[in-house]
Amino acid sequence: MSNEADGYEVGYGRPPKRNQFKPGQSGNPRGRPKGTKNLKTDLVEELAETVVVREGGEPKKITKQRAFVKSTIANAIKGDGKAASIFLRLAEQLLEIDSGTSADAQLRPEERDVLLAAVLRTSGENADEVGSDPTSASAEDDAS
Repeated sequence: MSNEADGYEVGYGRPPKRNQFKPGQSGNPRGRPKGTKNLKTDLVEELAETVVVREGGEPKKITKQRAFVKSTIANAIKGDGKAASIFLRLAEQLLEIDSGTSADAQLRPEERDVLLAAVLRTSGENADEVGSDPTSASAEDDAS
């Protein structure tokens, strides 16, 4: 099908001129209005607002973000487990604390052998099954 008067070929990806969007017409007229904010923007703006708190008996203006951090840490110090969990998770994410580091990465080889020998003793496993040298475990036991 073609529109011979315009020289316009109608086909895949080329709808007839009468069905194309007019200049300034949206393809989704009832869609999200321009200028609406997403959740992240709302959260950032809300945390940037200031509140008045009493510290040491005198009022101070601080941001809601700062107030949240202060109250979370204060509750964690008082023994609130949920607050402590929130604080530790935030600290881990924001301060780039690597919680996935294993103890082996921080131990010297001699310390690792001692720990492996202790684990083997308590679990009743044979050192050969774990892939360790059985003489090093017994030599460590004799030395202590």
